[in-house]
Amino acid sequence: MAIVIRTRYNNQGWKNPCKEPGKEENCWLCFKQPRSAEGPTKADAVCPADCWEQHLCTRFEWGCTPQGKVWGDEIQSGDRAFFVYKEKAGGYALWGLSNVFSAKRQVSTSGGEGHAGYAFLHLDDFAPIPLEKRPRGLAVEDIVGGPWSRGDHKIISLSRAEHLEDLVEQLSGGR
Repeated sequence: MAIVIRTRYNNQGWKNPCKEPGKEENCWLCFKQPRSAEGPTKADAVCPADCWEQHLCTRFEWGCTPQGKVWGDEIQSGDRAFFVYKEKAGGYALWGLSNVFSAKRQVSTSGGEGHAGYAFLHLDDFAPIPLEKRPRGLAVEDIVGGPWSRGDHKIISLSRAEHLEDLVEQLSGGR
């Protein structure tokens, strides 16, 4: 199996909080549906929200949502992980690929806001696909093979994962 994780855009390579989110078109979803109580404003020099996206390519982890839910047996160490974000025009951009290092089957009891109460997927180190090489404008059907109404992740088949790998090769010229 493989997993597709639907993130928000991050203009700092998923390593830090976004800079000037009010000037970044791809940050639109954070204004429409903030991840935390303290979402960004158009005037912010640095996004004040504390989200998993701003640490994804430094901590290499993603929580199972909603809070209190744990990763099931369908996701295993070594499974492929794909990362997408929704573009304002309506399509998706495929921005990252990694492998699952481990999946926690129990929620964390420590770690503070954003960690306590979540079970985390730990990923192999990875870097974003460069913006100019990212497959963009993808329909949700191209990514997961059908509708995706709720949640931030979908488990996909190996054949669907191979399809996404091919898209990266074809549309970006490789990783």
